[in-house]
Amino acid sequence: MSNRLSQPILLALLTTLVGLYFVQLATPLRLNKDAIELLSMADSARRGTGFHFYGEVTQFPPGYPALIAALDFFGQATPPVFVAVNYLFLAVALGLLCGMLRKDLDLRPELAVLCCCLTLLSWVMIKHATLPLTDIPFLGVSTFAVWAMRTAEDRPPTQRTAALLAAWFACLLALTFRRLGIALFPALLWVFLSPGAGNWRAFLSIRRLIALAASGAVTVYTIVQTSTAEDALAIYHEGGFWTVLSQIVTFRLLEWGEIALNMPERFVPGSRAVLPAAGLFALVCVGAAMWTQRHHLSALKIYAVSCVAILTIWPYHDSRFWIPVLPLCIGFVTAGAQRVLRTLPARAFVAAYLAVFCIAGCGALAWTTRISFSADSFPRMYGDGRLRATYEVAFARCPDEAPRSGVIPAAMDVLRRFEPRTAAARCGSGDVGR
Repeated sequence: MSNRLSQPILLALLTTLVGLYFVQLATPLRLNKDAIELLSMADSARRGTGFHFYGEVTQFPPGYPALIAALDFFGQATPPVFVAVNYLFLAVALGLLCGMLRKDLDLRPELAVLCCCLTLLSWVMIKHATLPLTDIPFLGVSTFAVWAMRTAEDRPPTQRTAALLAAWFACLLALTFRRLGIALFPALLWVFLSPGAGNWRAFLSIRRLIALAASGAVTVYTIVQTSTAEDALAIYHEGGFWTVLSQIVTFRLLEWGEIALNMPERFVPGSRAVLPAAGLFALVCVGAAMWTQRHHLSALKIYAVSCVAILTIWPYHDSRFWIPVLPLCIGFVTAGAQRVLRTLPARAFVAAYLAVFCIAGCGALAWTTRISFSADSFPRMYGDGRLRATYEVAFARCPDEAPRSGVIPAAMDVLRRFEPRTAAARCGSGDVGR
């Protein structure tokens, strides 16, 4: 297909996907374990008792709960607003990445749009874009930080001050959303130390050195307060290095198998055999694509490598951890494919894979849309069943109409606090969760 034809088709696909995403604004409040804790922290902060989960300090930084508490202060802490906030951050990320991928990876315009479409068609993005979690806000903030770094990188050292300050502030802000923000600082250091088109003598003035020392002190303090290195090392120590390492290898293969096949594990036949093989192939492709970019480093590439390196050794398991770097990985693989796909069989294989990926993504969009408009069937259709009893009690016409067995009090409190559809909101009853 010629570039003249493919670009309008891809833009039409992107517009359609954006429309389908916005349909999800009608969804009830979707929760999981992390969302319950984050919203509880926001409620706690709003009541003036700190960013706590029932009085306990959690592993989550305060950035996202503070955002929810601010929305609550203005009376806007509702499910449609939570989803809209995710979409705003996602739009910022994809808009900025589109330009950076074209510049840093030499992607043709239509391929940059394709990367955006594939990101929106990923089941990981589709599923978690409707949940009040930190991943997509972090994606938006971290992408802005990298964009500011790239802006500074393209300027002479004497003209970088504003862009560097914006990048530094965005890096600190990203750390308050997810501690993965540590991956931004090697890229920031790269930009600061790269001479660019100016001269070092003008750049390293006394005033700038003082500013660097002050910003470095604030940065180190922030990292110490939010770093998860101690938590990760404790897991390695308690579980045994080689045992934990083997678990991590399994985790990464399963996660990338889900991402590559574009469907969660429970929908993959023979998942225990298929997912690791698919995951290994996907990781090899991502690694090879990144390796081909080693000759022309930039802040974008250094951040991508740092982020992937941290997530690779992370001793926890969840495919959504890769959301902050998912568009970049898609961009790297697309850039690599654009260079090596010269034979007809290779192009046919990629076309077939993209067709399967898109079909799976459309299926995920159809399913999430059905959940958003499921009305009384929502408790039965949403999630893995762990919150079904809680939703059934919350969405009953009045609390006394539904049994309380299996209700999770923390989830019920969050629903009563942030979901207008709950029975407490309609009936004006007391605490139905306890």
